[in-house]
Amino acid sequence: MFFGGAGAGASDWFMATVFMLSGVPLSWWAWYRGLYSVSQKTQPGFFLTAAYGRFFFNFGFHILMAAWMIAGLPAVGDMCAGIFTVFGRLTAGTGFSTFLGFCALINVAVWSTVLALSLWVGGAALNRFSDGGGVAELRRGRDAAAAVAHVGSGTGAGGGSSQR
Repeated sequence: MFFGGAGAGASDWFMATVFMLSGVPLSWWAWYRGLYSVSQKTQPGFFLTAAYGRFFFNFGFHILMAAWMIAGLPAVGDMCAGIFTVFGRLTAGTGFSTFLGFCALINVAVWSTVLALSLWVGGAALNRFSDGGGVAELRRGRDAAAAVAHVGSGTGAGGGSSQR
């Protein structure tokens, strides 16, 4: 529609606009604010572990989104011009389609850079989480939850019923 038969339709443009307009605020909320808040805390505890948990949860979605944009599967539309779009446009042979193929190639390079830098930041956050006592805090929380579940089930600490 917008490119006169080049394959992109109004729904693809709408989804690309939604990704662009929601990506920046969500990235600020999920990435910057989350990592900034955990960098201000020095004492390991529940709130620090929860802040890291929120970051890693959003980080997983970000990595999946970046990989999806790099691949650009044609089954979901042309809104993400990835590797499949690059090959499809460059092999078409027409002038405008070749131009779109090079634009898609630039898109793949940018998203690949985003993915590489994101993995580097995620690795640094994981190292800081591990070195700052986050793993030990998770283990303490797991053990406490297991103890509560054990007592609550009526099998430990005198909570069981005595049958004579």
